Amino acid sequence: MRKITWAPFNAFTIKIMACLFMLTDHIGWLLLPEGTAWRMIGRLAFPLFAFMIANGWRHSRDRGKYFLRLAVCALVIQWPYLFFTDAVGLNIFFTLALGLAAIWLWERLKTHDTLAGRLAVLLVAVAAELIGADYGCYGVLLILTAHIFYGRNWRLFAAWLILNVAVLINVVLDHYLTHGSAQAGILPYVQPLSLLALLIIAGYNGRAGKKAGWLFYVFYPLHLAVLYLIGRYL
Repeated sequence: MRKITWAPFNAFTIKIMACLFMLTDHIGWLLLPEGTAWRMIGRLAFPLFAFMIANGWRHSRDRGKYFLRLAVCALVIQWPYLFFTDAVGLNIFFTLALGLAAIWLWERLKTHDTLAGRLAVLLVAVAAELIGADYGCYGVLLILTAHIFYGRNWRLFAAWLILNVAVLINVVLDHYLTHGSAQAGILPYVQPLSLLALLIIAGYNGRAGKKAGWLFYVFYPLHLAVLYLIGRYL
């Protein structure tokens, strides 16, 4: 009997889904802060972007240009990001660029000195936290583990589960020590829903799909601008 494999999603499809999940999350963030369901659905966005960075590492013809594209977008988008959201910190493209840098360091150093490679990657993750990049250390490590366990979904599930539990414990403990209460807002408690993104990742068929060019880079500031205008004038 022929083995049936479930792999309906190409890279373009996963990026579209990631953008839609991100849009849903930001609707909840910027327009409907009382609607926690929007933020819960939005938890699936970043893991998909993290996986696509790991996938991009494997398929990019020029990894240096790939990193430069992410870094330039991070710098260009930063002002609109702050203006449209009133956020404090750096936009998600800084995290994606640092995640790609962590992959590069891991691959560069692991064959020479595993300890040095791990320490270098840890420094990148800590740097993401210190400079206030979106998702911080957690984001960089999510991208790196997507690379390390690429194609090994059960191991990736275990790695991401550990990261989510660690973040939850850290946030709740920090809030308890600071405020005397374990109630640290809804996001830390719903962030483990991000693991559901692995169901989509498991359905990746390895194909690129349609060419989107700069569509996904433009979508980020564009959807923030639209949400800003909706919230301000409607």
